[in-house]
Amino acid sequence: MRTTFSIFLFLLLAVMANAQETSQKDTTNLFTPYFEIRQKEGTNALLKEYLMSYANEEQVVAILFTPQECPRCEGEINVDLDLLREIRPGKEPVLIAAYPDADAAREYLKRFHARNVVIDTEGKHEEIFHYNAGGLNVTYLLQIDMRQGRLMQGGDIVQVSRENLERFCSNTSYFPYHASEDVAVDAVEEAVRERAAQGTHPAIRMEEKKGKSITSGEFCSPAWQGGRFLYADDLASVGRLYETAGDTARFVQEIVPDSAQERAFVDLPAGDYERYKEQGMIFIMMCIPAFAPGGTPMATYSIPDMFEEKEDEVVYSNKPVALALDRPGGKCRMAAFDFELDSIPRYAYTHAMSFCPVDESRVIFGCRRVYHEGEYDVLFNDIRAGKCADIDNIYSDAFYEHAPVAALFGMEDGKKIRRMGQLDGIFKETRTGYFFTAFTGGIHGKRLAYTDGFSGKIYISNTDTYETEKEIALFRVEVEDLEKKLANQCEITYFEQFFGDFNRQITEVQPDGGGIHCLLRTGKDTMWNENDLYEYLYVDYDGNILKRIPIVYEEGDDVLAVSLHREKDGTATPYYFCKNSKGVFLKTIGVD
Repeated sequence: MRTTFSIFLFLLLAVMANAQETSQKDTTNLFTPYFEIRQKEGTNALLKEYLMSYANEEQVVAILFTPQECPRCEGEINVDLDLLREIRPGKEPVLIAAYPDADAAREYLKRFHARNVVIDTEGKHEEIFHYNAGGLNVTYLLQIDMRQGRLMQGGDIVQVSRENLERFCSNTSYFPYHASEDVAVDAVEEAVRERAAQGTHPAIRMEEKKGKSITSGEFCSPAWQGGRFLYADDLASVGRLYETAGDTARFVQEIVPDSAQERAFVDLPAGDYERYKEQGMIFIMMCIPAFAPGGTPMATYSIPDMFEEKEDEVVYSNKPVALALDRPGGKCRMAAFDFELDSIPRYAYTHAMSFCPVDESRVIFGCRRVYHEGEYDVLFNDIRAGKCADIDNIYSDAFYEHAPVAALFGMEDGKKIRRMGQLDGIFKETRTGYFFTAFTGGIHGKRLAYTDGFSGKIYISNTDTYETEKEIALFRVEVEDLEKKLANQCEITYFEQFFGDFNRQITEVQPDGGGIHCLLRTGKDTMWNENDLYEYLYVDYDGNILKRIPIVYEEGDDVLAVSLHREKDGTATPYYFCKNSKGVFLKTIGVD
């Protein structure tokens, strides 16, 4: 993503380079269509309760976000707050942070100029609002009628400017509700109730050095090999390495770029970078942790790539890098990747999602075909207008003729070595392209196993040729009312129709000498991690299930993540990370 910052008296106004034109009368096109938000029908009283501290206000303007879910989106928050105060004198905007740890969130929010703050520790926003993108993924600007408990308008604003915020504040109309559906008790939810843990789960307590606390939000795909594990601290946005000894895991060091590395792609006049960083406009974003097969801890990051395009305008984009800790206690080695952003057809490499180190010098990322900057509303508009070539059109057979799912990159020069795999037929059948794909993979010797996650397929290859030698299916996707869904092509809710069909995901795979260790998540739907069930499976290379263990948790545990504990010989066992009244723990699974 390329962002241009215009500087006025050292205040940065974030302006998207591809900003859409807006009408003086209609405010709906102020917002990105894909990130649509609507209030759920029948939640007026709940919305009033949610903002009860402001019950005496006729109208509240709020900014709703999840800390560090979209760090670059947060760069607009201080600008929004300052402009809203000027536009609505005496009417203080409200900053709403959805995060499970109130103390950690309160400390994090000190970077913003917010005077009114609400911290949603229980995810109440999910009961009130429906997100077209499946969750609270970006920063939402909301206009709320407090007398009725009604969302008037809201969304991810396309372009932050005084003019657009004035138009936003002058709105007097109301978005329609999102109609609620009466749904029977979900089978997954029922299974959760029946899956009760028995006995005590052996546990390892995480300990932090004095003055530091362990972030207790959701752990994003923690990596674990032998006696060490690495996770992404979601608020600090750094990789944190721990070593286990007996029943304790102790902090070792952070896997993080040093000051020179974080500025490696910054070309600005002296002092500007520091000033922008102090104003909360610059982000060093930790993405995903991993271990190379030999045991080297690694982590992907997104760091600033900035230059002054012309006077008072700075172009700011993301530079994808990976860090490798070759020597304990030493400095991390950094590799920067060339993701060929100008290639035709266009590809994106999912460096912010799970990646697979082949060794200390090669890594595999997920690969996707994209259209322009990947905005589906842009794609849909061009399809309707006849401006989209078949090779770029997800509803055309041509799109699926060459659709790789992974790509190998070298760490020394950051160049792509080759792409691999082919998008499964279920995505062509549903015309969903790469929307329901989430690459993950594992290495044992020269054997590579990887998956797109949601098709149920695992692909077996080797690191000599990277050609697919075999594929096995853990499950098959059955789509209900396919013809009816296909008839809604190019609608903003097109993908949402399939959320309930793609409700199973292979979240990890690790091959060894006899088969593949897998984690399988089954949920109510694709997007919402609500009452998810996890299972550990061990399958041979013919797809026969040798072992299947439903994962259950000890009563009172708030589960942060489920992960495979990998050994250097390729064997793996499932653990879960949790917090409870006694602290943060790693625990072995319980067995029904």
